[in-house]
Amino acid sequence: MDGQELAVDVVIDHARLATNLAEVCKTLSIPFDGWLPRAKGGVPRDEEINMTDALRNRIETTFDLELRTYNRAASGEFLKLLQEPR
Repeated sequence: MDGQELAVDVVIDHARLATNLAEVCKTLSIPFDGWLPRAKGGVPRDEEINMTDALRNRIETTFDLELRTYNRAASGEFLKLLQEPR
């Protein structure tokens, strides 16, 4: 970030990492065969997040700049969770 502005050309959504990375590499003429390491592929995921109003408000307050920036740059599952009706 440069103050309140995004200081990169592209934000890659982790949910679409391979696709987004392939697009960036193509744009930059960098060879990319699609292979990505799966270092944490076997790690179990945490339980589902219980998105209470209090937790939603804390996240929105604490990460306001990041959420606004991410909202402009990409769309991810966590952002969708935050945008669900209360």
